[in-house]
Amino acid sequence: YDDIVGIISNYVPLKKKGRNHTGLCPFHSEKTPSFVVSPEKQIWHCFGCHASGDSIGFVMKIDSLGFYEAVVKIANTAGIEVKEEHNSKYTPQDEKNRKNILDMLFFTREYFKKNLQKNKTAIDYLTARKVDQTSIDNFHIGFAPQSSELEKEFLNKGYSHDLLSKSGLFFKKDNNSLVPKFRNRIIFPILDYMGRTVGFGGRIMEQIPNVAKYLNSEESSLFNKRKLLYGLNQASASIKEKKFVILMEGYMDVVISHQFGFTNALATMGTALTNDQIYKLKRFTNTIYLAMDSDEAGQKAIEQSYELLKQHNFEIKVINFSAKDPADTLLEKGVTHFQQAIDNANSMVDFKLNRLLQIYDTSKIEDISKILDSIIPILKLQKDIVLERYFINRIATRLSINEELVMAKLKKNQYNIRRNLSNPIKNKKTKFILAEEYLIYLLASNIAQRKIILDKIRFTEFNVQEHKNLVQLISSLNTDLVNKELVESVTEPELKKKLSFILIEHDDNNNNLQDCINTVKDYKLDQRINDIKKQIIEQDSQGNEENITKLQQEYSELQKNKKKNLGNNI
Repeated sequence: YDDIVGIISNYVPLKKKGRNHTGLCPFHSEKTPSFVVSPEKQIWHCFGCHASGDSIGFVMKIDSLGFYEAVVKIANTAGIEVKEEHNSKYTPQDEKNRKNILDMLFFTREYFKKNLQKNKTAIDYLTARKVDQTSIDNFHIGFAPQSSELEKEFLNKGYSHDLLSKSGLFFKKDNNSLVPKFRNRIIFPILDYMGRTVGFGGRIMEQIPNVAKYLNSEESSLFNKRKLLYGLNQASASIKEKKFVILMEGYMDVVISHQFGFTNALATMGTALTNDQIYKLKRFTNTIYLAMDSDEAGQKAIEQSYELLKQHNFEIKVINFSAKDPADTLLEKGVTHFQQAIDNANSMVDFKLNRLLQIYDTSKIEDISKILDSIIPILKLQKDIVLERYFINRIATRLSINEELVMAKLKKNQYNIRRNLSNPIKNKKTKFILAEEYLIYLLASNIAQRKIILDKIRFTEFNVQEHKNLVQLISSLNTDLVNKELVESVTEPELKKKLSFILIEHDDNNNNLQDCINTVKDYKLDQRINDIKKQIIEQDSQGNEENITKLQQEYSELQKNKKKNLGNNI
């Protein structure tokens, strides 16, 4: 399936620009599009973060999939039937392991769900927390017993002891025996946005000294807390419909919110919000309502999340809760109160100012100074000049001070404004580097030109080591691979990136092929000729006639070699 623009457009809005399509890179923060897709060559490249590849590589990277899973997803999108051969000798072992672990995690999820129905204490705990059966079913909530038969079940199914240890479901003891990781805990399965179970979160039902309240699966290629968002699979359709997301902290907050109809709620994985999570959110909405806990940690999380989200140009509101967390607010105050809290959500400036006014006394000038010092870092993140002036006026009015005082504080700290470095200025390339890149472009995209070039110049005559490696690789091929197929055949990641970059950066711009070959061949000659010129001047000032004669002889020889290269024109 070769519609790379169609595939990537499912994730990134693209605009046609000449022969290519451009958009904002989904793998790093940027304001100016540096992400380029070539439908002609069926490859993509980001000139900001230098990521690149083909359509399969894109889906693997953005969805954290293995090669086989990415192929299946693309095929399903295109309506192409894929016949799975799980035991195929052509399937790489790591792909088989990944598929087996996903099967194990799904089996474990169902096992925990069945055990929940058998355990009255666990059912009573969820009932006390007002979690209904619909929520239990929707979020696949389960219970991990103190002792389980999981190890025996998996070994009987033919899974290896090594695979069990990689699944994240067991601790490995010093004697290499396995112990279930989740015991006597309420289990919250963690699903990725495609609905695959990739890990678990386990919560104890009563506080026990020196025992963690929450326990998560071990980090792995499938379970990465920095990339996952709890509830995204259940919330994605609602987020698209409502055009905003309610971002929370805890599993239970999300479960209760969905139970009461706020189905666009999801949560971070017990960590601060990350860029990886933001890139996922960006695919669904550009508006975030922060609904963190009202304790100190929650308030700090709001400010950290705001700063990061602002760098990615989100519209952000902050919801104020009277209770400790969103779940408690819903259970104690009800749906109407919660909806009003959403409707009355503050800008971050107002939210921060309200908190500061509860701490400081505005009748004291030193406290006003402290308030300004605390609010200015938030104000600096506001890029829109109209909104900035609005908030300056608002702060001044609420503090009963002149706007110039706020402006003075803002300008004093202006040098601290975070700069967006996602689109660094490109270094101007020298003539010989452009020549080498153009020759590689032709080698990689045109079989006829490849034969001509390889007949005229050897890979050892290229001067940039990375270019030398690429030319050596291409010249060693016994096939006529070009463009996308050639990129796919390159196994070394850095060389693959460089080749993708060259294929997208260059085109058939009618550069003189022989001039490019001569530029590459003559580079070292030209360097030596210039060096000799400097040495002759230096030796002449010292009166070293013998050395000057030797240098002049070498100079003449080098000039002959240059003429010889010109005589070998195509």
